[in-house]
Amino acid sequence: MPGGYLTTREEIEAFARRTGLTRFTPEQMEEFSRAALYMGDLIAGLPRDFAPAEEPAHVFRAREEA
Repeated sequence: MPGGYLTTREEIEAFARRTGLTRFTPEQMEEFSRAALYMGDLIAGLPRDFAPAEEPAHVFRAREEA
């Protein structure tokens, strides 16, 4: 499990069992596995090599009439 993410269907199925997700139909388990693998791909694409001070600024300004 590199980077702490589930990377194989076997790992995902074992995770599901450990967390109590034991009533999935085979079709639901397939869908859950595909979603978990996709989520891992998305997370792996996030940058991790910047310091907290380099975090992008988030600014919200409400308009006067709000």
